[in-house]
Amino acid sequence: PLTERGREQARSAGAVLRALLHKDIRIGDGTGTANGKGIGDVRVLCSPTSRTIDTAVEICRQLGVSHLTPHYALNCCAAAKESGVASSDVTALPSALDLKGVVLSCWPPAGDIAQVDRLNSQAGGFVQSLVHLAASTSTSADVLVIVTHREGIWEVQQATQLDAGCGYCGFVSFCVYPTSATVQVHAPWPAYKGFERRAKGDRRHILGAKGVVDLIVQRGRALFHRAPGCSQKGPTSRLWVTPGARGVWVQGSSVECGQVVEVTSSPVESEGGEDQVFVRVRCGSGLEGWTNALNLHLV
Repeated sequence: PLTERGREQARSAGAVLRALLHKDIRIGDGTGTANGKGIGDVRVLCSPTSRTIDTAVEICRQLGVSHLTPHYALNCCAAAKESGVASSDVTALPSALDLKGVVLSCWPPAGDIAQVDRLNSQAGGFVQSLVHLAASTSTSADVLVIVTHREGIWEVQQATQLDAGCGYCGFVSFCVYPTSATVQVHAPWPAYKGFERRAKGDRRHILGAKGVVDLIVQRGRALFHRAPGCSQKGPTSRLWVTPGARGVWVQGSSVECGQVVEVTSSPVESEGGEDQVFVRVRCGSGLEGWTNALNLHLV
């Protein structure tokens, strides 16, 4: 479950979001329905994990929204991609006390489990899930507040040419167009950076030596090799669809030891058993995916 500090961070994010919504559409009648012109309803949906439900409850209370919809499509964390969104390890029904008066619109969560698991195994699958979700709710809500995992936020940022990165309880605003199956940044609303997981100095310790930090900061080209001292072309390695989700590989990706790749993102930290720092790279074939930063070395 979310710690009290985490709940405070969620309330802070909710207050920032509430100010943006009030400015644009003046919500606040207790149900999430806007009192302003143009935009009708504001709905809050969340991934059905204990931490995201706890976070969404605090967001609902800040926005004055009484109902919360848990949806399998929003569970894109590394653990869900490895074991499936319906796994008891990642989905848990909260108690009434944890909900603090907020009502769950459904349980079990909404969504097609098989379809979500299939999309979670594909590069760009979360963006497709968002498009499907927007299409299914567009007649009843114009603003969807999505409480998901940072892995999903990274994927949408990549799809909209933003640098991947978001702190705890941070948010970015997007416009989803179901008819064209596209997502664009909602420029009028600034991104909320959220809270750091670790002190910034810790990243240098995790990344190690050999100029990896400088490489990532410069966004340059890098030499890919996993074995220390290996600089000759040899055994191949696969790229990750999601940092930390072992076994969920980018289809067709095969990076040779000694191959030069382009670094296309800042470093991000994975969670779970991997607990490593990953960066996104593009191979000469044009395929993109994530790899452990320790695999990369200055050319």
